[in-house]
Amino acid sequence: TKSGEVDQERQAHAMADPDIQDILRDPVIQNVLQDFQTDPKAAQRHLQNKGIMEKIEKLIAAGVLKTN
Repeated sequence: TKSGEVDQERQAHAMADPDIQDILRDPVIQNVLQDFQTDPKAAQRHLQNKGIMEKIEKLIAAGVLKTN
């Protein structure tokens, strides 16, 4: 689909962004992303931290993370 192609381009562009790379390398963010898959309640607790929430929102805005 056309929108899928646009998402891939946006994601590739985001992955080249040093800020996005730094967020994805952050061990805390890696744990949060893992928790989204394995322990959603723990992930929700992480999101109560303003700094973590801002980083997750930045990943979503960049198209790196998708929300349901």
